[in-house]
Amino acid sequence: MAQPLHVLILEDSYSDAELVHLELLRAGFTLNWQHVQSKEAFLNSLTVEPDVILADFNLPQFTGIEALQSVRQRGWDTPFILVSGTIGEDLAILAIKEGANDFLLKDRLTRLGHAIHAALEQKRLRQAERAALQRLQTSEARFRAIFERAAVGMAEIALDGTILQVNPAFCEITGYQAAELVQTPWFNLVSAPGRAASQALWEPVFAGAQESCLVETSWVRRDEQVIEVKSTFSLVRTPAVQPDYGIVAIDDMTARKAAERGLEKSLQDQSRLADLLASILNSLPAHIALLDKEGTIVTVNEKWKRFALENQLDQPDYGIGCNYIGVCETASVDHDPANGYRVADGIRQVLSGTQKEFTFEYPCPAPEQERWFKLIISPLCNSLDRETVEGAVTMHVDITDRMLVEAALRTSEERNRDLVENATDIIFTRKLDDTLLSINKIAETLTGYNRSEMLGLPFDHLLAPEFRALAHRKLKEQETETSLPTLFEAELVCKNGRRQPVEISSRLVFEGDRPVATQGIARDVSERRKLEEQLRQAQKMEAIGRLAGGISHDFNNLLTAILGYSEILLLRLQDERLRSKVEEIKKAGNQAAALVRQLLTFSRRDTRKPRSLNLNQVVRETQGILTRTIGEDIELVLHLQAELDPTYIDPTQVNQIIMNLVVNARDAMPTGGRLTIETRNFEVDATFAAAHPGATPGPHVKLSVSDTGYGMSDEIRSQIFEPFFTTKEHGKGTGLGLPIVYGIVRQSDGFLLVESQPGQGTGVHIYLPSTTFRLETTPLPGLSVELPRGTETILLVEDDAMVRQLAEEVLTLCGYQVLLATDGQEALLVVNDYQAPIDMLLTDVIMPKMNGPELALQVRTLFPDMLVVFMSGYTDRLLSQPMLEDQEIALIQKPFTPLILAQRVRTELNAKGKKG
Repeated sequence: MAQPLHVLILEDSYSDAELVHLELLRAGFTLNWQHVQSKEAFLNSLTVEPDVILADFNLPQFTGIEALQSVRQRGWDTPFILVSGTIGEDLAILAIKEGANDFLLKDRLTRLGHAIHAALEQKRLRQAERAALQRLQTSEARFRAIFERAAVGMAEIALDGTILQVNPAFCEITGYQAAELVQTPWFNLVSAPGRAASQALWEPVFAGAQESCLVETSWVRRDEQVIEVKSTFSLVRTPAVQPDYGIVAIDDMTARKAAERGLEKSLQDQSRLADLLASILNSLPAHIALLDKEGTIVTVNEKWKRFALENQLDQPDYGIGCNYIGVCETASVDHDPANGYRVADGIRQVLSGTQKEFTFEYPCPAPEQERWFKLIISPLCNSLDRETVEGAVTMHVDITDRMLVEAALRTSEERNRDLVENATDIIFTRKLDDTLLSINKIAETLTGYNRSEMLGLPFDHLLAPEFRALAHRKLKEQETETSLPTLFEAELVCKNGRRQPVEISSRLVFEGDRPVATQGIARDVSERRKLEEQLRQAQKMEAIGRLAGGISHDFNNLLTAILGYSEILLLRLQDERLRSKVEEIKKAGNQAAALVRQLLTFSRRDTRKPRSLNLNQVVRETQGILTRTIGEDIELVLHLQAELDPTYIDPTQVNQIIMNLVVNARDAMPTGGRLTIETRNFEVDATFAAAHPGATPGPHVKLSVSDTGYGMSDEIRSQIFEPFFTTKEHGKGTGLGLPIVYGIVRQSDGFLLVESQPGQGTGVHIYLPSTTFRLETTPLPGLSVELPRGTETILLVEDDAMVRQLAEEVLTLCGYQVLLATDGQEALLVVNDYQAPIDMLLTDVIMPKMNGPELALQVRTLFPDMLVVFMSGYTDRLLSQPMLEDQEIALIQKPFTPLILAQRVRTELNAKGKKG
């Protein structure tokens, strides 16, 4: 069973924290959650790092940014998501810069599960990247330890002959400090007489013509002492690429040369020769055996003997007296009998004088670990003519440390290549003339070009023309001004013509102090741009929503007075000419009220009355009016699933959705066509949700409205949900139809998709979450045409004078005793001073000094049985705050008519047992 997700929620509102908790459960998380409401509680809770932190942006004496900074100061990489009621663009950017993983608005919590999954995945990727870096650093440290501890002098040489680095053994042999050797020419260490000859031997290796060479010559130590040095130079290659650098291993041969000279000088005294020879041989680090002219082993040193004992080589007297040529021919050197014959042949060539020296490197299994040796066969010449070969010296030099160093280098380079090849970003190298030198595999996937098509071409051939000048300018600035990494955004033109947005960062590559190339990374920013565009769209819609909410309160008060007095005038006027004028005033007022409702619906700030609903029932009930709306030249086709799940939505809003979509479809088919309405159950899985922003996994009900009309281009389709955007002629559309549909669907926790191509019609597919609530079939009570009457006492609280005067006139006309107050504080004074019972508090929601819900709470504290009815055209969620969550809320929507006001007041009084 998966371990519960440890979530820390910083939120001063318990109800908002509970909504976040419910959304996490709905997203499928198993939770271990902790809710804190203050700065002190939050800091005290940071004893154990949680899996995720969700924080409100604004809290009393504390902010989400400060909380984020507290977490990051602890060095935690905890996913941190801001959840706020509102947040500006500057604060959102600041949050991201401070290290927030995401930010969500509280009325859009459906994306919370996806945001947490994304943040956790980002953390996992960062941890994997750090682990890979740690492994690379460990590998490099192991190589460094082997290099530094090797008993053989070793140096890394650039292809121009410059010393790059040396180990301590190298410094000990030459007498120089490492800092004195680095960046100096390699040949400076060779004594002047032998320098030209040594260069002639090494030059083919530096040029890549041969893999290695061995040179014996005189060197001059720092203390000006001349020493005899044997140097072996080997190239280090990257597969299929030119040599990168060389590794040189040196042995101080001074002692050996002295021993050889002493041996030649002491041939006349065999006894002395034997003792001296043994001493010399035993002082050398190699396993040494001396062979006579026939290849028979004459003597061996102590290191040879110890090796034979340690490895249990079954040879009499450690092989002395055996013919070493025959031993090699019967041995399997490097697990290959052919190599044994190769060594035997090398010995023969050295003994015959046809080859100056024979070398061979091979692995040798040992009890503890496999070791590597280098076999060196050198001739023993006559002391008189220096030409006649009298025998040979066989040396097995332990090169295990060197081989481990080289293996570590190869492993490190292979890992680096794997990292580059398997990277998700394009990694490239280009010359300063812009020619591409290398590029990794992902470039083929993103651009569609083969690597062979890109290499050798200028990099700007991949860039869109309008970005090439920018790329050249950035490169020149980097070369001539700062030499610092550069960062800019551009677009690649793929092989199929598609534009690929990327973020390019690059840095200069130097050889010494001279820049020679540029290394860069091009990162795919398509998804980031989509998110930025979604953010801009959300901010645009939020701004319009705030505008709608801002004007609706005062505008609905004006409309209430206009419609109310229009209706009163219609009841009293007898002159038909004047009545027609008043009817026009009322009609204009109703149109204005409808426009305000459209704006509030679009911004999702209207007051809904959702219930459990079967969409098939709504479609069938509207079928008649739909047929009349579209006309006879358009065929209406219904495909309604029989066992359709219910969904939770306001039925009036469903009618609005269907009518708006049907009218748009009708206008797209001026010469006739087919209009199809389809309903069916639809399961949104994780894959579908990931591919469609706004979708959440789970059971849904799908409503589709499709036509065979004009269709839309991609450009038009990208703007259809923007308010006031329309392709219709002036005066034939407000541009609010589809934005209203979008607002209703998102307000109901659904999402929608639009499919359309020019000339191929349009399909709008709406996905609404299924509900387990039972279907509600009870119709709303009908309204009478006469004003119902009563005698109860009503406290009317309204800050707008026109609305207050209209409501007082209507209620008085209906027989009620009316008490007046202009705001909440004045209403409390009336309640305290009035001696008789008050049956109803009828109050506006948004008022200065004290709003309606605050007044209702204080009044109910004093008089728990007092009936409360709210009036508002825009509640701004004041009626859904926690302090009223256990109360029954009655609301009269502005603008209202006298008949609606009188009927609703009477209905609420009757429901509470008042008899009038």
